[in-house]
Amino acid sequence: APLTLRITYGDFAMILFGDLTFDQQQALLDRTSPDLLRADVVVAPAHGTPDLDTVAVGMPRDYDGRLASVTGTLLKKTGAEHVVFEFGNPRPVVGEKYKTAVKLHGAAKRAAEDALPDASVYATDIDGAVTVRSDGATYAVSARFDSDSTETDAPTSLEVGW
Repeated sequence: APLTLRITYGDFAMILFGDLTFDQQQALLDRTSPDLLRADVVVAPAHGTPDLDTVAVGMPRDYDGRLASVTGTLLKKTGAEHVVFEFGNPRPVVGEKYKTAVKLHGAAKRAAEDALPDASVYATDIDGAVTVRSDGATYAVSARFDSDSTETDAPTSLEVGW
């Protein structure tokens, strides 16, 4: 079973949802008190591609609906100001399944933006490594390829991830 980890440090909280399927996300919603779901920063469930292992090729029927009703609800409950999608690592998706994974990943990012319209959304495939720092009172989130970064090259499969 996947691990979900909630890290607190003073007033700061971050949740790493792990590789949760839709059913596991729903179970977490059903069984967890709302105060334990609150976080400033969350790492999206299943790298933004829940249930990818059950998908052959193509967009699953009603995937957008499940993203909105399950993943979107879970993200709303967090009230997060920042959502991180770790995409590409630790096990890169290859071949025909890659095309499907990219579509699912894009749909998950849109679901996060809909659920938390004021949140910053980062994706390691585009933004590079994402760093979260906190002193317990304040926190900062930055990405390797932020607009103020001095990096100019695009991320590669070896550079994507935490």
